Amino acid sequence: MRILAIDYGTRAAGIAITDELRLTARPLATIRWSGKDRTFLFAEIQRYINTYEVSELVVGLPLSMDGTTGAAAK
Repeated sequence: MRILAIDYGTRAAGIAITDELRLTARPLATIRWSGKDRTFLFAEIQRYINTYEVSELVVGLPLSMDGTTGAAAK
């Protein structure tokens, strides 16, 4: 089973997927939902989970350049 990584932003989310051995990850897609409800984002993530047989999700924590918790992380 694979791991799906999500880099969540205010208008888009970057999606990456691991190989089957979970040794490497590669970018998969950028999901943009500008003007759309987040329901669209969740449906797309669910589609990737089903397609790639994902067993775990990892969501990035957006920190400031100095490593502190910024507004996006709050």
